[in-house]
Amino acid sequence: MLATPKHLSADGKKEWRSLVARLEEAGIALHTLDTDALEVVVTLRIRRRFFSKIIEDAMRDGVAYYCVGTNGAVAPHPAFSQEKQAADTLYKYLGALGLSPKTRAELLKIEAPAGDELSL
Repeated sequence: MLATPKHLSADGKKEWRSLVARLEEAGIALHTLDTDALEVVVTLRIRRRFFSKIIEDAMRDGVAYYCVGTNGAVAPHPAFSQEKQAADTLYKYLGALGLSPKTRAELLKIEAPAGDELSL
């Protein structure tokens, strides 16, 4: 198993071990060169969950989508944009590592033999 970076938080270490174990179980070969990208994925997954929890709590407390800003103006809750930013960036990193359904399918494409009636 790829070594867990010592500087990660307790949640980060737990997420790292879970992610690396699932990747290895799926047969995805990991290299020490992947450490930085995997660390970003771990951090973004934790960040996205953090902001999702804030949104869930706000909606449960009746705050919902909008909140009152420091100047008294009603504005979208900042956790929505933070959660979206984390999710968008996470998706890009997952794709770069071949961990999204689309990029995984592209990496795993098997070329059809010549003369195969299903080949394009």
